This record gives sequence, structure tokens and C-alpha cells, in this order.
Amino acid sequence: MTARWTIFRCSARLTLAAAAVLLAGVGAVAPAAAAPPPRDVGTTRAISAQWFESYAGQFLVVKARDTAATELSAEWFADGVEAPQGTAALVRSEDGGVYLHDSVLVPVAGRPDHVVVRRDADNWSRIAVTDWATPSPAPPPGYRSDFQTGYLDPDDAADRVADLASEFPSIAERLTLPMQTDGYQRRSQMILGTDPNGTLAAVSAADAARAVVLTSVAVGQSGGDDVSVRLLHPAAANAPLSVSTAGDAITVSLATDGAGAVTSTAAQVTGLLNASGSAAALVSAATYRGNAGAGIVAPTSGFVALTDALHAPATVARGPRQMAALRIGGVRDGSRPGVLVTAGFGGDERVTPLVALELAERLLRNYGTDAETTALVDALDIFIVPAANPDGALYSFYDSTGQRRNMRSHCAPGGLTDPAARGQWGVAIDRNFTVGSLFDGFAGAATSCTSDLFSGPFEASEPETRNLLWLLSTFPNIRFAADVRASGGTVTWSPGAYASSGRVTLPRPPWLTQRYLDDLAGRIASRVARSRGTALVPTDVGAATEVLGSRAGNLVDEAHYAHGVLALGIEVGVDRMDASGRRTPVGRIPAFTTEGGPQAQEFADGLIAVLEAARAYADDTAPPDVTTTPGPHSSPDPIEVRFRSDEPAAIHYTLDGSTPTLASPQYAPTGPFDPVAPLRIDSSTTLKWIAVDIRGNVSAVRSATYELRGRDTPPESPPVESPPADPPHVDPPLEPFRAPLAIAALEPSARCVGSRRGAARDVRVRVTLSEPARVTLRLQRRVPPGRLFRFCPRPGPASGPARYVNRIPTGSPRPQRRSRRAGRAPRAVGSATRRGRTRTVSRTLSRGAGEHRIALLRTLRAGSLAPGRYRVVLEATTADGRRSNLAIVYLRVLAR
Repeated sequence: MTARWTIFRCSARLTLAAAAVLLAGVGAVAPAAAAPPPRDVGTTRAISAQWFESYAGQFLVVKARDTAATELSAEWFADGVEAPQGTAALVRSEDGGVYLHDSVLVPVAGRPDHVVVRRDADNWSRIAVTDWATPSPAPPPGYRSDFQTGYLDPDDAADRVADLASEFPSIAERLTLPMQTDGYQRRSQMILGTDPNGTLAAVSAADAARAVVLTSVAVGQSGGDDVSVRLLHPAAANAPLSVSTAGDAITVSLATDGAGAVTSTAAQVTGLLNASGSAAALVSAATYRGNAGAGIVAPTSGFVALTDALHAPATVARGPRQMAALRIGGVRDGSRPGVLVTAGFGGDERVTPLVALELAERLLRNYGTDAETTALVDALDIFIVPAANPDGALYSFYDSTGQRRNMRSHCAPGGLTDPAARGQWGVAIDRNFTVGSLFDGFAGAATSCTSDLFSGPFEASEPETRNLLWLLSTFPNIRFAADVRASGGTVTWSPGAYASSGRVTLPRPPWLTQRYLDDLAGRIASRVARSRGTALVPTDVGAATEVLGSRAGNLVDEAHYAHGVLALGIEVGVDRMDASGRRTPVGRIPAFTTEGGPQAQEFADGLIAVLEAARAYADDTAPPDVTTTPGPHSSPDPIEVRFRSDEPAAIHYTLDGSTPTLASPQYAPTGPFDPVAPLRIDSSTTLKWIAVDIRGNVSAVRSATYELRGRDTPPESPPVESPPADPPHVDPPLEPFRAPLAIAALEPSARCVGSRRGAARDVRVRVTLSEPARVTLRLQRRVPPGRLFRFCPRPGPASGPARYVNRIPTGSPRPQRRSRRAGRAPRAVGSATRRGRTRTVSRTLSRGAGEHRIALLRTLRAGSLAPGRYRVVLEATTADGRRSNLAIVYLRVLAR
């Protein structure tokens, strides 16, 4: 990498620009810098001061911390001028009751030289101003772009993927994902008993007792919309309650008393319909939201047709969707670094699919004519999923604009299953992944089946989620991922979730990974800025828990923790800003001509930066070049030393003259929200260091001598920096961010164990190991067991592949809460068995690399198990002690 990169960053693209220090004394002296040297007095710490220019003007963003302060102010200065150019109060940021930082965005007339953040005279911090989001150069003449002419529904996006794959077969292919979605379809419904014409609207409290909710057995397009029902008031006294069917028409003849008045209640009508074979083959009936149904139903004026209430034109097919990815690359055999781009998680995200498709068309249509594009396509294996939630997007396009979730209802019988709640059904796909999920105790998702943040009934319950898990598991060459979302204009990375209690986040990535993603975010911002001067605001870049709060069960955390991917969440839709810095959100469905189309162009530019980073990663063989500021030095006072590197690097050092290794202390912040403090040299010493970059390239040992002397004592000789020594004898990780051992548990042969129909004697799984290892299986049971099943549920979403969870470095997997009310959680099987064992049921096997078939219960020698819900946890360990991720298979032992 050619550009110099300053190491002093926090995880929100906030740079402590280290100016060279001019100190008194004899010896090697660093050149004078434009800004005064950084300095911290008391407890106040400036984190960053960043200047940027956008279409709206010039702005300064200052960020600082002081745990003892309630109010901080910032002053900014021009070069060589003592009087400040301006001053502003910083605003304190907290989340979950935890103090994060103070920050401010202010307009400025020109680029300041440095900033002083102050609490009082005894607590202040000075920092140099750095540039942020300098626009990248324009593309060369002849570069083709701007292929989007309007918003596309997911069917149109799927057609575009197929067309591009057909047009460019030598460098692209359509990759069919394994699971179909539930589809743009619903069972037909109607509420009778309250309105003579039926209703789809919510029923008043006064009418709830007499409402009958009807739901067709078939989905609307397959016959559900053909069903009609009449509640008939017979012209007779003392008539009995009865039902008859004629084709798809159902007539319920209501009971009357001696005066001929209707006496049938909603509960009676419901029971009759469900007990009638011919009627029950067409519809199921229920009272309204669990009501006892004691109210007298009102007859209908005639036959009332049930409807699926879907409004898309007939040209939009009803039914499941087959999701697909567009795979682009000159060589697509898994030998090239992979990049995964996903878009359209939110059904109401109109712009994000266009960003993904614009990127695809640029890569394909500029291949062979633009040198940069050609190099990217030849060097990478790119997977683009432009419509990650096709069902929800279709519903948003044609039925309910604000729909974010998919269309699948998981509401329990007796709950919000009536048509009045149909616009609230669905699972938030970006809350349904397995790492840091709601079921693991993390915040930012909901258990309510009608919430916009509904996590689903369990991890990876949705086919859309499983399709993306399949991509990550099937193509282990995927090294980078960008999840494109809307809106807000943020770039974030893991951790993306924290525990509901105590705001304890998922483990923070290594400091090197944070710095690398921070640097990449800066390059994305520079790319975004080049088309129309849109500037991402520095405080909108960083760890997701600091920028967006907690988002339990999201894709970025899944990719990073479970698959070792360098993953980013990128939100399009940067707020528009006026000259005062006031920001106005653009929304998730902006006008295409003035905002949606331009967003697609600028964020497709941003994704090019991700591809460039992946290509540079693949080609990187040079170790980082790290120097110190100041260099070798002699001084009568303690010396504060900072490191500078030409690329993001983890720097390990010693102060006692010994040779550093990758186990030596690292130059890094002490806390997640703190800047990196300089090394303080209090006595004469030789500082030695090595550095490793994200690719695992380790530098040679370098050193610098620092001499502290009395004020009247001249140095014995000018200190000098030693030339690089031979690299230390360490084994650098080739892929430091990827777990070297991976275990994948594929689709189990069964989900229920027992002697009844639909159950199996054992559950067999196919397990794939990336290298030879010892595989440990542990059996756990949910305690308390909850509902016991006598029969195996019909095959459905729960019968799919085993779910993957990350291995959080705290030992055994934490219990997953399945019900907050009951406090259910898995426990090791011992005394829970019929035999009353007290030991944990576990088994360890030695297996080579490749695929193996394992019968779980026979291998565990579990014996006769009590009815209930169980899970088998699989973990692999190599001979040298490296551990894999965890793979979990869920099963039920049926009651007799």
C-alpha cells in the first residue's frame, strides 16, 4: 500500500494524527510538523478531529472522551495563529446506559490546523486535524456506468441476474440457492359474524365475542380465493345448527329459538365448521384472537368470498421464489478470494438492489475495456445477491409500502392470526441469523410475531436466512462481505450486538481487524464522495454497537464470527445536509430521479473500494513498514513515542532491548472507546518492534534508542535507529482472521426420535471437517422440557440444516433462552435420562479431513432418553489444540 496510514485510530474512523515532535537536545531530530504536537493534560482525551468538504460546504467533526466530565468544548485553530477560529460544545453520547464519547459537527470557513478539547484549565487535549473522505479521482474516459433507470421489484431483479449471466457466460453465472421462499402468497381469509358482508378489518371489543375468523386450507391462487361462506338465518323457529357444502361454497344454517331468533354463538359455529369433514377440507375456523366466542353471530347477506388480499397485478406470479446469486469472476473454482455482496434485506429498501445490480453491470460491461475492472474480475470470485427478501419486497411494492420483513406468519393459534393482522406478519431476516441472536440473550430483536424486529421462532428459521448460510458454508473462499442496507449513510462492522443485561457486546475483533476495516471504510467514503460530493459523516462509521446500537442475529456478525469473513454493513441514503450542518433523512424510498438513482451510483462506487481491498489482500506479500515519531532521540524530559505505518498493522514491541514476538505487548487502546496512548519513555532504553498486517506478513525487527539525560548533561553519542534485522522466527497466520479449522453439520436425516410414525430410531448427520481433528459430541436437554410431542410435526422450517453458532471464547456454549416466561435452556444430559445417569453424555471421535456420516445417539451411547427437546453440540479440535466453530443439531424425543 502506497499511502501512509496513521495507526492512532479508534473503531469509528477517528484518527489521532501524530505530528512530528521538535524536542530540545542533541541527536536525531524529527522534522517540524504543521501542527503542534498532540498533548493530553488531565483526564480529557481527544480521539479525532476530521475535516471534510461536501456539496454543502466545509465541516469539522471532533470526537473526545472524558469519563469525569459532563461538558466538553472544542476550539479549532489555524496554523500559527494563537486565537481560535471558533468554539463549540460537544454532545455526550450514551447507549444502554454506557458512556461512549462526546462529539460535535460544525461548519468551518477553511481547514483548521489543530483542535483543543477542554473540560477546564487542568483537563484538555490537543490533536491535529486530518482529512476525511477526500473524493477519489473520476473514472477514466470510456468507463461505463449508470445502468439503472428506475426501481425494480425482486422479480425484475431476478430477471436482470438471469439476463446478465446469459449475456456474459465466460465471466458470470447464475447460482441457484437451495431453498425456496414461502412466496408471495397467503391463505384466503374473512371475518364473519359481525358484518353482513364480512370484514378484513380489526373487530371492536364489543364485537369480538361474535366474530368467526375463517382461513382457507389452500393458498389464495390455488383455490383459497374460490371459497365462499354464508351464515344463513333460516326462516323457521327452533332450527338446529347445521352446515352443508356445494363445491367451494359453504352454508352454515344458524340455530334459532322458539321465536325464530338466532342463538348460535361464534364458538358453536367455529366448532361445527372444524368438525365437518367437507367444510374442514376447505376452511379452518377460529374465534377472534382467543376470545371465548360466546356472542351471537350475525347472519351474512349472502355468500361472502374469502380473499388472500394481495394486490399485485396478475403479471406478478403468486407462489414461492427461487433465490439466486450472480457469480462473477474470470476463474470461479474457489481458488480466488471471494466477496459476498447482499442487498434487499428490508422489503421496503428500493435503492439497495439497484446498488448491487449497478455493481454487477459495471463489472461485466467494463470487463476487457477498463484495466481496473478487468483486474478485479480476474482476481476475485464475486457473489452478488440483489434480493435477499423477495417476498417482503413484493409485498412492499404492491400491498404495504412499509413492509420490512418477509411474509411468513409464525403467530400462534388464538393469537394475531386473523386478516386484520396480516400486514404485521413476517420475520426480520436480518435478526434471524445464529450469532449473537435474541435466543443467545442479545438485544435488538423481538419475540412478538408482529414486530418489525421479530427474530423468528428460532435461529435460522427462514429459508432466506438459510440460503445465505449455505453460501457462506459452501464457498469458504469468501473473505470479504458487504451487506448493503437502507438508510442512514453508515459503514459498520462487528460487534453488532450486545447482551440485553449489562450491554456486554460480542467479542471485539482483534485491534488489527478493527483498524483494517476502519481504513477500508475511509476508502469507501472517498469513493462515495466522488460522484456528487456526498460525504459520510465520521461519527456514522465504526463498530455497529457504537453507531447503530444492538442488532441481535444480523448477517455481518454471522459472517465475521462464524465464518471468519471481513464483513461490513453499508447503509445507503446519507442524510442531506445544509450549510449549517443540519441533517435531513432521505428515507428508504426516495424519489428515484433526484435521490434513489444517484445513491445507487455513489454506493456502487463505494463497493468498488471493497473489491479493490479484496484484490490487494490477495496480492499482498510485503510486510508493513513501521517507524516511530519521534525517531531515535535524546532529551532531558520523558519522551512520548508513537508509531506510524504504511498500512493497518498490529505492532508488538519491547522496551527492555529483547527481541519482540507476536506475543509481545501490542500498541493498542486500553478500552473499546479509548484512543491509542503514546508509549512513554521515562528512562534510557532501546525500543524494538515488529508488525504484522491483515494478510499475515510479518516485518523484520526494528529498533530505536531513546536517551534521557540531565538538563546539563550532553548525550554520549547521537542515538540512531538500527536497520531492520532478520524477521523473527514466528509462524505468521496466513489468514489471521479466519479460524483454521471449520466444522459443518449438514442436513440431519430426521428431527424426531421414537417409535411413532414420522420418527426415527436415530438422527444421522453428515459432518465435514476442513482438516483432521478430534470431534467431540455433547448431548444437552432443554430444561424444563416444555410441551412434549407425541407425534413429529410435519416437515417445515425446523427440519432444515443444522444451525451454526460462533465459538465465544468462554468455554462451553452458553444456554440459549427459548422462552423468557419459562426460563428454558439446554442443560447437559445426565440425571435427565431414564437411567438416571449423573455423568455428562459425550463422546470424542478421531476423524480425517472430509465428509463423515455420524449416527448421533448411537455414537453417544445415549440409551433410552426421556421425552423432550434435545440438542447435540459438535466441536472439533486439532492435535495442536486449535478449536473449530460449534455446530448444533436439534432433535425431539417423542412421548409414548
